[in-house]
Parts: sequence; C-alpha cells; structure tokens
Amino acid sequence: MSAAPRGTLGVRALLAWTIVYLPLEEFLLKWVPGETLYALLRLVPELLLGGALFVLVAGRVVRGLPWRRTPLELPLVAFLLLALVSLAFSGGAWLGGLVNLRVLLRYVVVTYLVWLLRPEERERARWLTLLLVGAGVQGLLGLLQAAQGGAGAFWLPRSAALELGGYARDVAVLSGGIERGAVLGTTDHSVAFALFLLVAAAVAAGRLVAGPTRRAGALHFLLALCAGGILFSYARSCLMGLVLVLGVLALWQGRAPAVRRALTLGTALAPLALAVLLFLPALPRTGFAKEKETAVSPLESLTAVFQPEYLEAARSARLWVLVDVGGAIVRETGWIGLGPDAEHVRAELLSSGGAALSRLIAYRALEDVYWVALLAYYGFAGLALFLAVLWGLVGPLRRVALRATEPWTRASALALGALLVALVPLSFLAPTFDFRTFAFYFWLLAGLVLVADAELAQPAPAVGPA
Repeated sequence: MSAAPRGTLGVRALLAWTIVYLPLEEFLLKWVPGETLYALLRLVPELLLGGALFVLVAGRVVRGLPWRRTPLELPLVAFLLLALVSLAFSGGAWLGGLVNLRVLLRYVVVTYLVWLLRPEERERARWLTLLLVGAGVQGLLGLLQAAQGGAGAFWLPRSAALELGGYARDVAVLSGGIERGAVLGTTDHSVAFALFLLVAAAVAAGRLVAGPTRRAGALHFLLALCAGGILFSYARSCLMGLVLVLGVLALWQGRAPAVRRALTLGTALAPLALAVLLFLPALPRTGFAKEKETAVSPLESLTAVFQPEYLEAARSARLWVLVDVGGAIVRETGWIGLGPDAEHVRAELLSSGGAALSRLIAYRALEDVYWVALLAYYGFAGLALFLAVLWGLVGPLRRVALRATEPWTRASALALGALLVALVPLSFLAPTFDFRTFAFYFWLLAGLVLVADAELAQPAPAVGPA
C-alpha cells in the first residue's frame, strides 16, 4: 500500500470526530443560546469537511501530484452541471436551489477525503468501530426512551427558523411529527435514528460475514440493539430495510459459518423478543389508528400494515404520489426537471395539477417518495445521472467483497452493497440522503471501498531471489 499523505493527522482526527459527533449533534446543540448561532453551528461539520478537502486537493496541486480517478467523477460532475442548468432555466430561486442541492451532495466530500487519505486497515477498523460504538449508545438510549413511553421533551430536538437572503428554512424541526411513543436517541427525528442504526447494523452484520472475530458476541448484541431501536422508532420502512440488508448478506455468503450462527441465534431469540413485546404495558386498542395522534404498541404498529385501513391510508400518501400524481409529475418534469428549488417545484406542480397536486403540496408527501422528488427536481437525465453515481460503486464493492482479505475492509464492502440494495425500495418511503445520519456514513463506506479497490488493483511487489 502507498504511504499516506503527510500532514493529514488533523483531517483524520476530524473524520473520527465527525463519526462520533453527528448522532449527538442535535442534542448537544439544543442547549446553545440564540437561534442563529444554533442554526449556523449545525453547518460547522460540513464546513470543516469541505475545508479539509480543499486543503488536501490544493496540497496535491502545489506538489504536482496527479489525480487518481474513481468511477464517480464523471457522472457526479455531469449531475452537478445538469442541476445547475436546471436551476438556471427553471426560474426558481438560486439560494433555495443551491441549499437543496447541497443537502443531497453535502457528504460526497467524505468519500473524497477518504480517497485522498488512503487509510490503512487498522484505521478503517477504528473508524467503523467508532460507528458501531455510537450505534450501541444510541440503541441503549432508544430502549431507555421506550421504557419511558417514548422520547420526552428532554430528548426532543430544538426547532429553529433561519432566514438568509429572503430564504427561510426550518432547521432541526420534526417535519410532519413522529409517532406517539417513538424513540429518537439524540437525533432530530425517529427516522434519522432508525437510518443510523440501519447503517450500523449493516456494518456489524457485514463484519460477522467477513470472517471470524473474537467480538462476535458483541456484534450480535449490537445487531439486537439496532433491531430493537428501529422497532421502537416506529419507522416501518427502516425495519423493512433491515430485513433486506440482513437478507442480502445472508444470500451473499449463505454458507459461511458466521451467517449460519447469526440465523440460528436470530431464530432462537425471535420468540423471546415477541414475548417481550407481548408483555409490554397494554395500550387501549382503537382499531386502525393514526399513530401521530394515538399511542399504539410497536407490535400493533408493525401488524397495522396488514390491515385494509393501512393500505387506504397509504393510498392517500406515498402510494397516491406514485399512482395518482406520478403521471402529472412525469409530464411536467421533462429531461432536466423543474429545478432544485423545492418551493418553486411545489408552486409549478400546484399551478399545473389542480386538486390532486394541491393535496400533494399541502401534505408534503413528495419529499417522502424520494425518487419521485429527485425526478421532479432534476428530471429524467438528472435522476439517471444520480443513479449512475451510485452504480459506480457496484463494481468496486463487488471486487472488494470477493477479493479483500482484511475483515473490516470486506465488511465495509458487504455493508455498502446491502445498503445499496435496500436503498431502492427505502427511498420510495423516506428521503434517505436528506438525513445526515445516513448520508455521512453511506459516503464514508463508499470512500473506504474505493480505497480498498484501488489497493487491489495495484500489482503485488516483486520478490527477488534470496
């Protein structure tokens, strides 16, 4: 492996700090006085990461070092250019559009920081261990909150509004609310909490599959914590994502002893977990309930998806966006979309779609059906280019998963592959890349996989005669 760049200790420390800090951010900043200071401090990690990337790139330019390409640059630059063209010709506000574009791409810088740092296996293991420890803390907090009947006022995030250049934006607000009794750890939303645990579960399961480990018991315990936390978050979409992640890993290496042990343990613990749920304090049954208004148990929330009333409710929200409104959005979108300014897109859809699209704007359903929202913002060409960025990770992660010998390196590839599969249905149900607690760690795994793939492509050093 090539030597790591000199003078990067601060950047490496910054990455390690951000891994630990992001899930805690909303709870820590909640106590900061002043709305403007609070809102600006939420941008500090992004600014530091962006500044660190600028310093590393500038250092390479000054030293005349060549840029080693990844499979992501071409579709990523093309997507960015198309998004700017879409914004320029859409008539939307530049500031609002750039803010929305930033939310989608803000943590891609993490991939390139890792790409330039070239961390060795020990450092990769340390970063992923920090992620798993953080998930363990969040899982325990989630169970504590569940025992208290849900996240109380002490845990709920602070709501603040920031206005800049005439553009107003709510920050750290529970948009749409959360289900009564749901837990969120120290994040700003129960879905953000569940997505963080989903990434950690993918890494933990990937490490179990990647090879023998003396910490198998701890990893199994962490998987149970993640599953429990996701269950008590009432984020059914993330629970489905967890099933997909574990299923993909089981199919990838179904004959591995670690997988067999994990499935055996899961089978043994499932009745116990069900018994615990059944003996939780009973709540009054009201038939099918709106969970943001009526408290139900996690088991009732899970089984509600099999009730006819749930399907009817889904038809008035996400399914309704896909079926009833999807055609109107497709007709209005075109090749380059309506621009990334969300308010402008809502206004355009509202002016062209009548009552159906009026409901779409009123209930903010578009953002939840994330692939459709990206189609509305960036058009067919933009969505295809964004998917091409994600597709650029498939070849590297497959090579690393099949050929890497270091267990944590293989674990990062297996986790990323499982998350990519889960992203397909999950992003029809939640704005995955809008959540910091998902996007940062996803692009971190992408960077680790790209570095490992580049190492595998290097020729083995020649061994001369003794």
